[in-house]
Amino acid sequence: MLQQGLIEETDGGDLRVLKRDYVYTTLDPDIIDQMSVSLHDHATTLDHNLNEERKSPTRFEGMADNARISSRSARTFMQLIETRGMEFLNEMDGWLSAHETDENKTTSDREVRMGVGIYLIHDDY
Repeated sequence: MLQQGLIEETDGGDLRVLKRDYVYTTLDPDIIDQMSVSLHDHATTLDHNLNEERKSPTRFEGMADNARISSRSARTFMQLIETRGMEFLNEMDGWLSAHETDENKTTSDREVRMGVGIYLIHDDY
């Protein structure tokens, strides 16, 4: 409870309650924030693509999966995604940084948020 910031120890050695309401989770709040951003971004892309009245082309959304992978190959695939996925994300981050607007220059173009996400699919049956 001390580590969670729910109570504190006073100079006299007593404990004082700081928060009465607490929902236990082992998840880091930053992880929860990142999960919500990822889910929002994927859902927004799907919503855009399904909207028949959209004003712009569909956005890339795809996946590669196979339900018949051996557990040995699964470990190899996980390592491959860790390496190649990070390489791809670093390359995309470099491209995005190179095309970022200069905050000191005024431009008539409006700014947009762009990016790409990669995640591992892994179901145990």
